[in-house]
Amino acid sequence: MASVELSGAADQDLAEIYSYMHRQFGAQNAEVYVVSLENCFEWLAQRPIRGKPVGYLRDGYLRFEYAGHTIWYVAVEDGVRIVRVLSARLDPERRI
Repeated sequence: MASVELSGAADQDLAEIYSYMHRQFGAQNAEVYVVSLENCFEWLAQRPIRGKPVGYLRDGYLRFEYAGHTIWYVAVEDGVRIVRVLSARLDPERRI
């Protein structure tokens, strides 16, 4: 089974996404959205090449658009390491 590792920043991103979604849309919707992101991480771990290479930011980094967020990650030997989960509207160069 492919593994998913979250960086500290990605873990914090998920907490902030949950908090925002909870305030705006309620606990149930926040939970559903964060779980769907986590499911996407698992899917990417099994198919790491599905992301778009973003070597202009960092060597080996890939990105994958999911709903209103961009998942920034690197492929590792047995899966993926999620680096950040950022709003698609944010400038990644300042946060990656």
